[in-house]
Formats: sequence, C-alpha cells, structure tokens
Amino acid sequence: MLLFLELFLQIIGWSIIIVSLLITLQTKCNRINNIKLQQMNFFEYLFCRLYWWNTEVIKEKVTPLFYSILGLSVFHTYTIVPLYNIAFVLIYKTYYLEEILALSPYFIINIIFFIIDLIFFRNKQRVLYKQFIKIPKQEKKRKDVLCIIYIASIIIVNICIMTYFRSKNLK
Repeated sequence: MLLFLELFLQIIGWSIIIVSLLITLQTKCNRINNIKLQQMNFFEYLFCRLYWWNTEVIKEKVTPLFYSILGLSVFHTYTIVPLYNIAFVLIYKTYYLEEILALSPYFIINIIFFIIDLIFFRNKQRVLYKQFIKIPKQEKKRKDVLCIIYIASIIIVNICIMTYFRSKNLK
C-alpha cells in the first residue's frame, strides 16, 4: 500500500510539473511573434550570452545553438533541484541522499527543460542575437553581473542544501 501511495504521489507530482511546463511553453511560443519590439528577459539574455561564449570564445562552429540550449537547460535544472530536494524531504521525511539523489528525477527535469528551451529558442535565436548585439556595453555589463550572480547563487544554494543533507545523514 505504501509503495502504491509513493508511486501515485510521484505520478501526480510529475504530471503537475509537465502540465505547468507545457503551459509555460505555450505562453512563450505565443510571444515569438512579438519579439522584435520586446525587451529581452533574463533567460533570453543568458541564452544570448551562452551563444556568444560558444561562438566567440570557444569558437564552436558546428553546434553552438545546441550547447547554448543545453547550458541553459542545465541552469534551469539546477534552479529547480533545491525545490525538488526540499519537497522530497517534506513529503518523505528523509534526508538520505541515496533516495533523494536518484538520477531519474534530475535527468527527467533536465530533458523537459531542454525540450522546452529547444522549442522556444530554436526559432528566435537569430532575432535575439541581433538584439543582443545592439545592447549598449553598460547594460551588457549590468546583465552580465546578474548572470554571474544567478549562476553563483544556484551553485551555492545547491552546495548548501547538499551539505545540510549530508550533515543530517551523519547524525
């Protein structure tokens, strides 16, 4: 009975995540036609910065779009991981990392974000990059600082949560 309840909760949880992500995807796809006059949001800028990094710094010629989308989906995943871990602890009342760090949920979340980012950014990558080139240097510096803060904060939050869970396991 307990196994059935856990399976049922996981199915409901994944269904909620998938439905909310599909709603987000539909909303973002509806905005594709209006992109020419809009200000870039943070994740669009981060995508353009990753694309710039892959083309200008690394000199990737074959698949810079793929690597940019993959990088963005990894950042999205690492943003969701602490929320997933906290929800797991609240629902199952366990801190054991072997149970929390099962590969499948993180892998599934990353695949979902990759597909959403691929659908969203693939069609408007050129328009976004043209906008990115036109952004003044001062604004780029400010947004770059925000990107660095975002990336550093998701790394720090994930390390803190994992350290806390490990300390709970040692007791």
